[in-house]
Amino acid sequence: SGPPNMTYGFATPPHGQAQMSTPNHTANYRSPQQYSPQVLCPTTPTVDCWGWMGGGQAGTQPGQLAVNPATSTIPMPSVISFDQILKQELKDFEGACAAVGGPVGQLAKHVSAVWKEQRAMIDKAIKMKRPSYDNMAEILAPTEKALMRVESAAGELADEHPDFKNHLQMIAGAMSSMGWVTSCEPKNLISDALNAVPVFAKYVEEKEGPEHAALVKSLKALLRTLRAYADKYH
Repeated sequence: SGPPNMTYGFATPPHGQAQMSTPNHTANYRSPQQYSPQVLCPTTPTVDCWGWMGGGQAGTQPGQLAVNPATSTIPMPSVISFDQILKQELKDFEGACAAVGGPVGQLAKHVSAVWKEQRAMIDKAIKMKRPSYDNMAEILAPTEKALMRVESAAGELADEHPDFKNHLQMIAGAMSSMGWVTSCEPKNLISDALNAVPVFAKYVEEKEGPEHAALVKSLKALLRTLRAYADKYH
C-alpha cells in the first residue's frame, strides 16, 4: 500500500508566539514535529536561535536596526553562507526536479521562492536588535506565504498528476524544515524534517529511471546542508 495522504495547515501561531507553522499530517504518518517536539524559546514571542540577548547598539529599541547604516549593505557571513546553499545545493535540487520534469519541476519553482524569501528574512533579522512579536510576524510573513504556495501547488499538482503524488508530498513535507528560524533547537527541527523524508522517498525511488533516486539524494543533501548552516550560525 502507498503512503498516507497529507494535509497542510498554516495556522496562526498560538498564544501570540512568533512560530512558523509546520505541515499537519493525517493517518499514521508522523510529522517532523512528532519525531521530536519542537522546543520554542521560553522568551517567546521573540525568537532566540539568532542569539538575540537584548543587546544591540546603545539607544536602539526592539526591532530597530543595530548596525551602522553605512555598512548595512555589506552581506554578513551567515548571509554569504546561505547564498552558497542557494548557488549549490538548492541549484542541484532544482536540477534534479527538472530532470524528473512535469509537476515536480513546477513545484521546484515554488520551493525556490521559499528559500529566497528566507534568505531575505535572515538578512533583515541579523541586523535587528531583539524584535517584538509584531517585528517577527512581519519578517516571517513572506516566507510563510511562500510556504503556503508550496502547499497549494503540491495539492493541486498531486490531483492532476497522481503518478507524482509521492514526489510532491515528499518535497512539500520537507519544507517544514524552513520553520527552523522560530526554534531554539533549529538543528533538531531540521533533522526531524530530514528523518521524515524516507516516508515518501521509498516510493519515489521505486520509480524507473535514475532521476527519481537522484531527486531524493539532492533533497536530503539540501536539508543536511541547511542543518549544518543552522548549527554553525544559530
